Amino acid sequence: MERNLKLKADTLSKAEEELHKKIPSGFFLVASEQKESVRLSRRVSADTIDEAFEKARKEIPGNAVNVKENVVRKPTREIKNLRAFDEAEAGRVAVDKSAEAFRIVRVDISEKGSRGFLGFGKKPNLYSVELFQQAIVEVDYSTPAEISAEITDNVDRANNEFLVHSEEGSHQLVKILLKQGVDINACNSNGATALILSAFNGHSQISNLLIDNGIDIHKKDNGGFNSLMVACECATADIELVKRLIDSGADVNATSGRKSTALMAAAKTGHPDIVELLVSEGADINARNADHNITPLIWAANGGHSSIVEFLLEKGADPAIVTNNNYTAASIAKENGYYSIVEILNRYQEGKMGKYWAYLHKYGKVQVKEWYQGNTFISEARTSPNVKRFLEEPFEAASFEKAEDIAAKLLDKEN
Repeated sequence: MERNLKLKADTLSKAEEELHKKIPSGFFLVASEQKESVRLSRRVSADTIDEAFEKARKEIPGNAVNVKENVVRKPTREIKNLRAFDEAEAGRVAVDKSAEAFRIVRVDISEKGSRGFLGFGKKPNLYSVELFQQAIVEVDYSTPAEISAEITDNVDRANNEFLVHSEEGSHQLVKILLKQGVDINACNSNGATALILSAFNGHSQISNLLIDNGIDIHKKDNGGFNSLMVACECATADIELVKRLIDSGADVNATSGRKSTALMAAAKTGHPDIVELLVSEGADINARNADHNITPLIWAANGGHSSIVEFLLEKGADPAIVTNNNYTAASIAKENGYYSIVEILNRYQEGKMGKYWAYLHKYGKVQVKEWYQGNTFISEARTSPNVKRFLEEPFEAASFEKAEDIAAKLLDKEN
């Protein structure tokens, strides 16, 4: 059964209190539209104060609350004596340009001036101008706060709305539904829980509320992603939420159905602080997904996240790992135009390979190619999809499998 409720009160908090009182036991609040109380004012003038207030009261809505009436100005009469050449000019001069709600009662000539002769000796008339300033009042009032709500006793509907509100960030409705007894571990058609939905969409306040209320943080959606993984992939990821999930027992090395990890998600999206946290908690730095054999380092290089690339290399990430599409961290960075990352990876390889890299630099691809053609030990590397690339681009050799072995053999021959 579905029902609609409408409530009005002086304030939104009072309207909410009334709403909760009117929801029967066994019903859930699944939708709510709120309208805050707004403070407004009407300024009105009339010949008397009573007339002004009467006029103002007619102009404010009948459901107005917190009405306050103030007298801004009492009605007054004033006579001004001034010189002008005609009545119209006298009226204009008598009235202040900024004057509000006035009326000219009469204009009398007190003394006639003279026309002069041929424009000389001309003298304006002396006028007596009576002005009436009307009463001015202000009536301040507030529109009532309003709530239009929908309630239901259908548990499935309530659980579904609970998931929707968690995804959209409706903290108050999520809080109310939890109190009313929805299934905190309910899932949508994709297998996602309220925690997975709120964490992925950056609603940390809701995520923390759900954890406070005992939601299963280990539960995975149909793709095998849990709350920690999606929290790390969120564009506005909250490191405090990630810390709390880990402190609550989330496995930093849990994998999705395609073997993705939280570290891959953070490296891919570009969250260096979260990457450092996960590694400090024991995340597998060289984990590979099942789709393309992609590692956290390759994800970081692909996205242009140089600080993450440097950090992962310092912590032992292997730049020689090759994807199923024959990409390394260096080659994917180069293809995407992240040349600073290519430099970082090359500097790392130079330091790692030392004299082997120097030998390759000295002899270049001709010497390497000769050895490739004339030595049987190289035949072991012929099965590698990277041998061709190694021969064509020796300066990137260190980032490919077998490169160090080849350099070692060549160096042994030189010695």
